[in-house]
Amino acid sequence: MNEEQCTAIAIAERLRVAYPSVDPSAILQAVQDAHQDLKDARVSAYVPILIERRAKTTLEQGNAAGTTGYER
Repeated sequence: MNEEQCTAIAIAERLRVAYPSVDPSAILQAVQDAHQDLKDARVSAYVPILIERRAKTTLEQGNAAGTTGYER
């Protein structure tokens, strides 16, 4: 497992704790989508923080809409 995968797993675990009502597969998908969007970032040091923020925003928008899953 490489560093990016370990980071994505750690982010997903933190989000599972923060959003217990959201399907874990939806959380993982939100993290993967955020990572995909940011994979070519010029400053890679901030990518994990940006991935987590983007995934949180996605999950919060889903919760506000009354859904517990995530669809992109």
